[in-house]
Amino acid sequence: MRKTLAVLLSVLMVASLAVVGISAAPEGKAVNAIADITDPAGTYYLNADLAISATIPVKFTGTIDGNGHKITVSAPCFTEFAGTVKNLTIEGSVDTSAQDPGHTGTIAQTVTGNATFENITNKAPVKGTMTQIDKTYRAGTGGLVGAVLSGVVTFKDCVNTADITGHAAGGIVGSCDDKDSTYDKSLFAATFINCKNSGHINATDSVKVDNNSAAGGILGIANKFPSLTFQGCENSGKVESDKASGGPAGGIVAYVYTNFQVDEKGKATFTDCKNSGEVISADSQAGGITGWARICSEFTNCVNTGYIHSGKNGSDVLNGYCGGIACRTGAESVKNSDGTYTTPNKVSTVMTNCLNSGKVESGRDQAGGMIAYHNGGDVTLTNCTNSGRISYYGEKPKNNVKIGGVFGDHGDSHARADNNFTSVISCIKCVNSGELVPYGSGNVGAIIEYVWGNDFQYPVIKDCVNTGTIKVDSGFASQFVGYSNTVSAIVENSVAAGKIEKSDNTSFRAIIGYSNADGNGFTAITGNTIVENDGTEYFCYSKTEGKPTPALDATFASQVKIASAADAQAAVKALGQIGYVAPQSTNPSQPTGDAAVWAVVIAAVSLLGMGVALKARKA
Repeated sequence: MRKTLAVLLSVLMVASLAVVGISAAPEGKAVNAIADITDPAGTYYLNADLAISATIPVKFTGTIDGNGHKITVSAPCFTEFAGTVKNLTIEGSVDTSAQDPGHTGTIAQTVTGNATFENITNKAPVKGTMTQIDKTYRAGTGGLVGAVLSGVVTFKDCVNTADITGHAAGGIVGSCDDKDSTYDKSLFAATFINCKNSGHINATDSVKVDNNSAAGGILGIANKFPSLTFQGCENSGKVESDKASGGPAGGIVAYVYTNFQVDEKGKATFTDCKNSGEVISADSQAGGITGWARICSEFTNCVNTGYIHSGKNGSDVLNGYCGGIACRTGAESVKNSDGTYTTPNKVSTVMTNCLNSGKVESGRDQAGGMIAYHNGGDVTLTNCTNSGRISYYGEKPKNNVKIGGVFGDHGDSHARADNNFTSVISCIKCVNSGELVPYGSGNVGAIIEYVWGNDFQYPVIKDCVNTGTIKVDSGFASQFVGYSNTVSAIVENSVAAGKIEKSDNTSFRAIIGYSNADGNGFTAITGNTIVENDGTEYFCYSKTEGKPTPALDATFASQVKIASAADAQAAVKALGQIGYVAPQSTNPSQPTGDAAVWAVVIAAVSLLGMGVALKARKA
C-alpha cells in the first residue's frame, strides 16, 4: 500500500513539474521597459506591465508575447506592424483626432505584411481623424489596428470593449485596403476568428468628401479586397453612422468591396457570426452582419437579434435602408466609355441557415429579413428564417416601399436589358413569421418582395412557409411574391399560413402581388397551400390586363390549394425541416498545453486509485 502511494505521489510531482515547465519561460527576451525592445525583428515577452506614450517609428516584424501583462497606451505602439502579438491587454486611450488625417489603433497605425494577432483585449478608447486621407484612402480607426494595407493577416480571440470613433471605424480594425489593387489572395487576405466587440463604434461625426464613412463591430471597411473571412465573430455594441457622413454600418463589417466583374477575384465568408447590438445608418446601408457585401459572399449559421434601423432626426425619418443579416449584396452595373454597361452577373450571394429575430425599420424604399437589396448575380437562401418585424420607419406614408420577409428588392435597370445577365433569386425551405408593415403605398412579399424579372431574372420559392401577418395600407401584398414581371417565376410546394390585413380598398392581395406579365401565364406555380380566409383575393394583379385575375377558385386548384388552418399546419409539417436551426455545439477540441498535462494527471490518478482500491479488496 505504501509503495503504491509513493508511486502516486511521484507521478503527481513529475506532472506538476511538467506543468510548471510548460507554462514558464516564454520564448525570447524578457521586457521590463520599452527600451528593452531593441530589435524590430526580435522575439520578446513581457515581464512587467508597460506604458507607451509615443509611437515607436519602426516596422515591427518580430514577436511579442504579452505573457498576461498589459500595456497602457496614449499613442499607437508602432507605425507599422508585420509580426505576431499575443496574450495581451491594452488599457489607456488613443486620440489622434486633431492630427492630419491618418490611420490609428492601439497596437499599430498600419499592418504592411503577414501578421498574427491572438488573445488580445483592448479596453482603451480610440478616436481617430474624422475624414478621408485622400481620394483613395479612408482614415481607418480600430481597436487594435488602424488599417491593414498588405499581407495575410489573422486576428484570433481578440476582444474590444472600448468606444471607437473615426471615419472608417471598427472594433478590431478600421480599414482593410489593398493599396496596390493586386487582388492576389496569396498576398492579401484577412481572417477574423472568434473576435468580439461590445464597444460603441461611431462614425457619426465623420466628414464626407470623396468617400463616405463606415462603422463595423469588428471591421469598418474592406476596400478593393480579395479575401475576407469572419468565423465565430460577435458584436453586442452599438454601431452607427449618420446622415452627414453618408456611410454604411454593420454588426460585423460595414462594407466590403472588390473588382466586381470577376467573382473569383473576391469573396467574403461569414460563418457562425452574431449581432445583438443596435445598428444605425442614417443615409446608407445598415445590416445585422454587414451593411453592403459588394463582393461574392457566403453567410452560414449567422444570427441577428439586434435593432437595425435608419434613425431619426427629431420627427424626420432618415434615409438609410436596412436588412436583418445583410442590407445590400451584389454590385451594380458600370457604364463603359462607349456608353454600354458591364453587368455584374458573377457577383453571387449564398445564405444558409441564418436567422433574423431583430426589429428592422428602414427609412428608404427597401427592407428585408435576410437581405434588403441585391444587384448582381444569383442569390440562394436556404433554411433561413425571419421572425423580426420588418417595416418602413415613420409616421409619414411613403410611396413604393418594398418589404420582404426573407428577401426585399432586386434590381438593376441596365442589367434588366441584358439578356446575357442571369440573376435568379431563390428561397429554399425558408420561413417568415415576422410582421411586415410598409406604411403608405408599399409592396410586400412574405418570402420575396420584388424581382423585376425577365426570362433570365426571376424568383424561385420552394418548400417555404409564411406564418406572419402583412399589414398593408395600399399597394400589393402576397404571402409569396410581391412583384414579378415574368411568368418564369417559380413557386412550388410552399405554404401561406399567415394573413394579409388591409386598410384601403385599393390594396390588392394575391399569390403574385403585381406583374407586367400576363396574369394567366404563370405555369411554374404549383402544389402550394394557402390557409382559408387569409385575406388573399386573387391569383395575380396583371398590369397587361389592367386588373386582377379572377378570384382564387377551383380554376387554380393545381397551383394553390385553399385549406383549413389544420390542413395548412399539416402541409407545413409535411415539409419536414425548414428554416433556421441552431447549430449543435461541437465536441471540445483535444486538450493541449497545460490542459493536456492535467488531463494526463487526472487519468493517472484515476488509474492508480483504481489499483489501490483493487489491492485493498484483495487484502
